[in-house]
Amino acid sequence: MMLYEEALFNLTDAVSQYIPAFKNVKVWGADGALEVPVRPMTVQDLLRQTAGLSFGGYAEFHSPVDKLYDEADLFNPDITNIEITEHIASLPPHLPLNGLRGDY
Repeated sequence: MMLYEEALFNLTDAVSQYIPAFKNVKVWGADGALEVPVRPMTVQDLLRQTAGLSFGGYAEFHSPVDKLYDEADLFNPDITNIEITEHIASLPPHLPLNGLRGDY
């Protein structure tokens, strides 16, 4: 938030401006198909946890997206932060980026 206070980024900036791996993100649509989001994921989405990213671990209770996050092995201590970020960027978020209700 100090960087925000110093006007080094805007909350409405696309995440892909800082993490290019998020440039071509597709979202998991209501019918289970991957869709182009109606708008890009923003820094504000990340901060308020409305970017649609999953924590995984709930595959037996929630959506197929949660299962994909579980299978991505994001908590493997042998992979780097860059690799984790690339894995997350390759996975579809839930619906919020299409303006629909997501899982929080």
